[in-house]
Amino acid sequence: MDKELAQLQGQWQLLLKVNGQEIRNVKKIEGNHETVMRYDVNTDRLIDKHEATIELSTSGDVNVLTFRSEAASPAPALSYVYKIDGRYLVEITGILTEARYKNNVQTPRLFRWERIDLKGN
Repeated sequence: MDKELAQLQGQWQLLLKVNGQEIRNVKKIEGNHETVMRYDVNTDRLIDKHEATIELSTSGDVNVLTFRSEAASPAPALSYVYKIDGRYLVEITGILTEARYKNNVQTPRLFRWERIDLKGN
């Protein structure tokens, strides 16, 4: 496993407000498999879950994560820029050129996931 993929391993959390509802997103990366689960913050009820296979690459000095949903067949390859910054995983979506990568969204957005420390420290 390369260094970048090794640094992505584990669980990450992102809190968002969507249509007035507070959502806790948990991203779990094991090997080249990613699972994203979305929970209602107030009830801790699982809202949905997505699984994907991931592949890392670079475009110049920029790290790119490409994912393919395991639910769709054949699954389109969608990509976004990312950077690991200490305990944070920063994702920037919607800024890649369509020539080499297909953006996962149309409008650029930035997400800052925080690593979940499972050891309780």
